[in-house]
Amino acid sequence: MNGQEKISVIIPVYNAEKYLKFCIESVLDPEIELILIDDGSTDQSAKIIEEYRNTYPHNIKTVFQQNGGVSKARNAGIQISTGRWILFLDADDYLTEDGVKTIKAYAKSDKNIVIFSSQRVLDHQPKISQGSHAEKNCITSQELMNHALRADGYSEFCSQHDFRSSCAKLIKKELIINHRFDTNIYIGEDFVFMLELYAASISNIVVDSAVYCYYVNVNSAVHSYHKGYSQNVMCVNKRIEQILCSNKSLECNDIKESFDLYKMNDLILLLKYDYFNSKNDMVWKARKKTVEDIINLFDFERLYQTIQREGNLTRIPKEKRIIYRLLFLKIYYPVYVIFRIKYGEK
Repeated sequence: MNGQEKISVIIPVYNAEKYLKFCIESVLDPEIELILIDDGSTDQSAKIIEEYRNTYPHNIKTVFQQNGGVSKARNAGIQISTGRWILFLDADDYLTEDGVKTIKAYAKSDKNIVIFSSQRVLDHQPKISQGSHAEKNCITSQELMNHALRADGYSEFCSQHDFRSSCAKLIKKELIINHRFDTNIYIGEDFVFMLELYAASISNIVVDSAVYCYYVNVNSAVHSYHKGYSQNVMCVNKRIEQILCSNKSLECNDIKESFDLYKMNDLILLLKYDYFNSKNDMVWKARKKTVEDIINLFDFERLYQTIQREGNLTRIPKEKRIIYRLLFLKIYYPVYVIFRIKYGEK
């Protein structure tokens, strides 16, 4: 593999001793630069990293830093990478059996971003089929933004290709040079990062080859209660607005509709992971007042009426439509009961 095709795989690591060897072994290749960043692990992760570095000193680079979060770790990996292409891989995930062969083949591409499909797994299985290699060439920035903003439950295509994640993608380093992960965002940081890249990229390809296995951890950050989750959500929304406003080609009705749908879904997530979460100890009166404030902050009445007028409500699952209708009518307690029944402690 010549310098024009060299790939740097960046793996941030935090307390991943259970899965780390499986992850590393799935991507080991003498032609791939593997960068392992230990983010202050307190288990045996650092020891495992040192063992692999000592065994493969010519193609493994390591960084050991105090715990600063996944964004800081990924940024550190970008800083020392030397490949023309970058692929991000989480330490509890792994590539398919022929994943390395496939990404090396696409390193010859003249595109800026190569987006592969991924498979969600509940356990680490050594042999996962890749599926077809069908391609959709010349996917535009607008299409990518729409797929990312509408990713939650709107199509099988979006579920197979996680457009919001920074993983399962080959990204030209020259596209990343002026972009970094936002260390002030702790959930959705890779979503914002990818939106920035989509807005900047004019040449992309989507491949229906599942090279990436995403381990579904029900205890991960995105599945847990977070006090202060609302501040993170508002920070993400502000960054998305900045990205959309900074690129005139993205100022179109289709993108605006997608962003409206995204914010509507964000409201559901706020209720699920914060305000109506069973682990939130606020009394009902305080919950109700907080929900009223956030609904006003989201300009929910306008969002709901706009989506209803444009006929997009029918694209939303029935359960969410019921919740949105109750919120629009300011009938909050039934929504609280729904969330407690569906997502409360078992």
